[in-house]
Amino acid sequence: ILRERWQTEDPEGLLAHAIATKSSQADNILAKWAKTEPQRVLDFFKTHPDDRREIQALAAVAANDPGMALRRLLEMTAAGISKLQNGMDYSGTLLQVLAKKAPAELEAALDSLSGEMKLSAESLVIAGKLKDSFEEEYQELQDRPDGVKILNLILGTNWGGDGNSKELREALLQNIATLPASWRAGVVENSYRIFTKENAEQWATADLEGAGFSPEQCSRIRAVALNRLYEKPETALKLLAGLEMDDDYRQNVIASIFSNLKDADQTAAMAALLTSDKDREYAAGFSRNRQSEDQPKIDTPSAWLSSLASKDPKSGGIDYNYIRATRNWDSGQRAELVRQFQALPEETQRAVAEMGSRSGYSEAGPLDGEIARFLVVHPATAAAAADSTNGEKPENRTIQVASQYVAKIARTDPAAAGDWIDTLPAGQPKLWAQKNLHSLWSQYDPEAADQWLATQPATDRAALTNLGKKQ
Repeated sequence: ILRERWQTEDPEGLLAHAIATKSSQADNILAKWAKTEPQRVLDFFKTHPDDRREIQALAAVAANDPGMALRRLLEMTAAGISKLQNGMDYSGTLLQVLAKKAPAELEAALDSLSGEMKLSAESLVIAGKLKDSFEEEYQELQDRPDGVKILNLILGTNWGGDGNSKELREALLQNIATLPASWRAGVVENSYRIFTKENAEQWATADLEGAGFSPEQCSRIRAVALNRLYEKPETALKLLAGLEMDDDYRQNVIASIFSNLKDADQTAAMAALLTSDKDREYAAGFSRNRQSEDQPKIDTPSAWLSSLASKDPKSGGIDYNYIRATRNWDSGQRAELVRQFQALPEETQRAVAEMGSRSGYSEAGPLDGEIARFLVVHPATAAAAADSTNGEKPENRTIQVASQYVAKIARTDPAAAGDWIDTLPAGQPKLWAQKNLHSLWSQYDPEAADQWLATQPATDRAALTNLGKKQ
């Protein structure tokens, strides 16, 4: 009775209380207002600022009044909003509704957006255009310097719909010989988004060398493609026998395939398809390990973190099961993984970070940036490093971790790599990350790389010059 009276006499007060206590009633009130009294939603957040929740509420407003929602979004952007809590951008759902309800208006407003929000909005607009005029829009996308980033967003979020994404994947294969250098790098870094079980065999057997891919890129592409065929182990292993690949990538494929074999007879039959004693021995060892211990249950962020924190750093790095688990999570689960990591005690954060940073996989996981930043900000003591990281010097370790993370994202989103570097404290890890980003970026867009470098503090630029002389 008291709550009903409260809702009648002071609904804004009740909403503020519900938000403060994390009650689901807050979502119910906002959903109702968004549908019947949208201006009330805007008025509430002007007196109770909460950028993340307001943007989420604007998605509901946009369903009925996209113009009002877009105008308010632009007001918020003008006030300096582009990245929200913990660096996460929560505007995706709102932008999707706007792209569906008012695509022309959203396109007209692109110049008023910035950062990740602008790129996401533009990707949604282009995804819509691809449905109407695929060939023309695909060519324009390929001609854009940032085209590969937009391609990755469309494929990664399926904003274009299943049919659209399928056309894009087919176009990449059909035009493989004419892909720009940045798109070739994008295919490598985001192959898990591009390769499917339907096209994996085509990518594994494509003339990658003739298309301009480097030997290392060819190995990485073929490894990811063959991993996509884990449900067809015989096909994958027969292809593996005829492909040139580095040992690390071969073992990655073997591990992926044999980790999914549960029947002893099938395991023996697949092992017989391996063409070297070294490969057969590796497969046998992997099978023995799988039989001797149960696979960890890591289907939720909390279970994932708990399992990884319990592992011994000297046992090796994060294995493929952890990578595969996060691939299947939506953006909410990935954001929750980051939030839960940040809430862990420092000792547990370090255990997760030490294991998570030892990954041989080329794709950046949802926690990699947080892990790398943690290790830079909280370097291990010399004694702790000797005990848990095979004797590596703490500073060398943090330099390596920061630079490896930058390398993972620099080829497809160098601006994001630069934004991440800005979050690091001054020191050698940051300087080496800056140096490596500039070097990687210069390989395919030297002008943009130099422009970015010019935005860095003068003291950093001077230090980078000296850093180069020491090599």
